Amino acid sequence: MNVIRFLLFLALSFAQFAYLNAQTSDNFVDAKGKKQGFWKKKFPDGKLKYEGSFKDDQPTGIFKYYLETGELKMVCFYSDKGKKSQCKAYDQKGRLISEGNYFDKQKDSVWTYYNEKNLVLARESYIKGVKSGFWHIYYENGQISEEVPWKNGKREGPWKQFYEDGKPSLTATYSKDKLQGKVNYFYNNGKDKLVGKYKDDVRDGIWYYFEENGNLKDQEIYKNGISDRPDLKKFEKIDKPESEILRQNNE
Repeated sequence: MNVIRFLLFLALSFAQFAYLNAQTSDNFVDAKGKKQGFWKKKFPDGKLKYEGSFKDDQPTGIFKYYLETGELKMVCFYSDKGKKSQCKAYDQKGRLISEGNYFDKQKDSVWTYYNEKNLVLARESYIKGVKSGFWHIYYENGQISEEVPWKNGKREGPWKQFYEDGKPSLTATYSKDKLQGKVNYFYNNGKDKLVGKYKDDVRDGIWYYFEENGNLKDQEIYKNGISDRPDLKKFEKIDKPESEILRQNNE
């Protein structure tokens, strides 16, 4: 009987030791199957994929994410039971390439992007993953190159482009994600270069071409986007902007 009691005592002691050791070790899962404490996850080849702490299965505090080649990819600080995070992403040389916030794993508020010289390349605005507000692209001197308006995930409002010295090079308007109404291209001296109208994202009506001194050079008429003078040499091709430059996502 004493032997049996001794063996039971050893078994209980061992179980208690294992439980306490698990609580202080990495990658602990509680009785409810929820991640707790410090965790490390690795790629199939054994290299570190991420490291950080969980509380009740939700990330909390600082997390670090790595590329498969071993370099740091992103650093995030989690709060509000893992719903909110402030993140910074890096390239393979350790240079900051973007920073911003997530809410429920969706981009939120203003995201800023940098080039290899650590100069601001662009800024984007979101509300819980939905494009909203003005998006900007910048020249290296800090001057805005392009300004695109967003509302509820669609382009809405005045679209502008600028020369490097800050003078306008283009003004147009979006309505429900389509170009509508008058569009102006300008020479750097401020005079009109190309003037026309859009209707539902295609050229419509009379388009005028000007010389740099302001004199009218030529014109053509569009109907449903089709020109009456297809062989006319154009000054420039008007394209819709594509300013989405998302580089890294928090995985």
